[in-house]
Amino acid sequence: MKETSEAESRLQSIDAYLTFIEAGTEAGLRALAESTEPDIVESRLRVLIESDRFEDARNVVIALPPHEQWCTQAFIVLARQGDFQGADQLFGWVQQQHNPVLRGKCAVAFAGAAYARAVVLSGGEDRLFPDLIAPESVEVLSKALRALGPVLHGVEANEGGETLLQERAVVIALVASHCMGDEKAAGHYATLLKERTPVPLDLARAVLHRKVPSPPDLPGRLPAWHRDGPGDFEARPAAGWGASAKGSLQLWNSSRKHRTPRADRRYCRPCARSRATSTRMQ
Repeated sequence: MKETSEAESRLQSIDAYLTFIEAGTEAGLRALAESTEPDIVESRLRVLIESDRFEDARNVVIALPPHEQWCTQAFIVLARQGDFQGADQLFGWVQQQHNPVLRGKCAVAFAGAAYARAVVLSGGEDRLFPDLIAPESVEVLSKALRALGPVLHGVEANEGGETLLQERAVVIALVASHCMGDEKAAGHYATLLKERTPVPLDLARAVLHRKVPSPPDLPGRLPAWHRDGPGDFEARPAAGWGASAKGSLQLWNSSRKHRTPRADRRYCRPCARSRATSTRMQ
């Protein structure tokens, strides 16, 4: 009976998320009703986060006891709202679960959202720049780096292999350190990424701005869809770094004003339900 209830809530959450995509935020939230099932709460938080309704999402988080299924979304919400006391309390709960994978996921989710918070505090749109960073943003980035500490330690100790989660943690640490003016730390994190293939684009940007040395064969190790995509501007200056630093920087600066919009996506509701259900049941 419990398995049936869980399957029903899972399908309801999938249908509600698709409704959100097709008909907007309010329609998606109505489809989720007021259930506190973990699947439903996870979808409710996703809808609110993607709608930039972080205050409403925080109200959901603080009204419920934590759950492993949606605590990563909770960290995103708390960081974006600047509720770092709440985030510390939630980290305490995560620590009690004795689940290193969950701890790593939560740390990376929190750090990524903290970076986004720092961007807003400095008046930016999607990226921080060292010469324009506000003191409040530096404090937030410091919190992000502290949260990433255990994950970064695992990378440096070569524990658990080079996972995508670890790569994401190092990329955030690289960008945060660079924005805070700590070029020694940024260079250290760049070294941890230099053997990765494809090369993370944030590492390519750091090379572009001459903040870290270029890894071997950088142009050939960029993601193919960034290297070859006709509509992508971000990777082109990185791929052409060796030709002309000045010209590349000019292209990079102009490219930030001409981003290719995300392609429209079409969803088949039965297929999406089938894919999501099979993935979640694995």
